[in-house]
Amino acid sequence: MPTARIRMRSDVSRSLVLFLLLCLFLAVGLRPGVSAGPARSSAGSLWFSGYVLDDNRDDPIPGVTVVLTGYNLTTQKWDLIDRTDTNQSGYYELSIIEEQFNYNQVFIEADNLPDYVSTNASSVGGTVVDWDTIRYDAPWGSKTRVNNNFWDTYAPPTATPTQTPLPTCLLYTSPSPRDRTRSRMPSSA
Repeated sequence: MPTARIRMRSDVSRSLVLFLLLCLFLAVGLRPGVSAGPARSSAGSLWFSGYVLDDNRDDPIPGVTVVLTGYNLTTQKWDLIDRTDTNQSGYYELSIIEEQFNYNQVFIEADNLPDYVSTNASSVGGTVVDWDTIRYDAPWGSKTRVNNNFWDTYAPPTATPTQTPLPTCLLYTSPSPRDRTRSRMPSSA
C-alpha cells in the first residue's frame, strides 16, 4: 500500500508540474505587447543577426539600415536579399528563404547614420571585409551566423573656416614709348 501512495503522489506531482508549465507557456505567449520575434522556419531559411553599437560607450544605435546582398548564380546579377533597420537595442536579423539558396557568397552591409563613421566590425562565422561589410561563403551548413557586429562612432562635421576671396585688381598699362612694336595692354581689353 505505501508504494501505491508514493506512485500516486509522483503522478499527481508530475501532472501538476506539467499543468503549471503549460499555464506559464500560455500566459507568456498570449500576453499582449510581448513579441517572441519573427516566425522562423529553420529548415527553410538562413538567418544572420548581430548588433550595431556605439564604439565609445557600447550603447546600441537604433535605426541603422542593414542589408543582405548576394550575387545570384542563376540570374548572374547582384540581388538585395533582405533589408532591415536596427531596433532600440541595436539588434538586427536578416534572412534568406529556401528558394534563394542560389548564392555562393552573401554580404551583410551596415549603412551609417548621418554624422556617424564606422570604426570596427566583427563576426564569428563570417569574414570582415571592411568596417561596413561582413561576407559569408557557401556551403552554408551549420555555420554560426550570429554576432555579426558593427561599431560606429558619432563624428559631427567640423566647421571648416571659409576664406573670403581677395578682391581682384586688373592691372592696366598703357603702351610705353619703349614698346613701340608691341603693347603691354592685354589683348582682350
